[in-house]
Amino acid sequence: MDTVTLYRINCYDAPYEELLGETFSLVPWDEQDPTMKGEDDGGRDYQLPKGYVLSAQDGVPMILNPDGNPCGLQGHNGCPLLIDEAKKLAILVERDKKLIRQRELANLTRAELADRLEISQALLYQWEHCEVEPDVRTWKRIADILQCDILDLI
Repeated sequence: MDTVTLYRINCYDAPYEELLGETFSLVPWDEQDPTMKGEDDGGRDYQLPKGYVLSAQDGVPMILNPDGNPCGLQGHNGCPLLIDEAKKLAILVERDKKLIRQRELANLTRAELADRLEISQALLYQWEHCEVEPDVRTWKRIADILQCDILDLI
């Protein structure tokens, strides 16, 4: 599966009402546009569903379905949906589970890492599955234990 960076965009001032609100994009917020005000979350990595790929046309990134048709992105309850109009599908796109991958590369079980962090396995599970995020100091502790860079985890 391909990994793609998606940006959660929050537009709070625009010339057209339909542009307001939260959405997801393959590109960061354009701060150079004087007609609109908003921000992005800095981008997060997500796993594309099997068969879907990141492509570009005239320098503009896009996601293509397995048949090569372009797909759209939409927000739903704070999560990105991949809209495949050709197949009439809306697919929830999942975050890339980097913490799990790094823990497994370090040959640690969830129980072992939780013990070293002095937290419950349930909380570590939530972090691994991007349900909640630890603070920066905790990310640093995790990176030290797993002997990797913080950017390998987030």
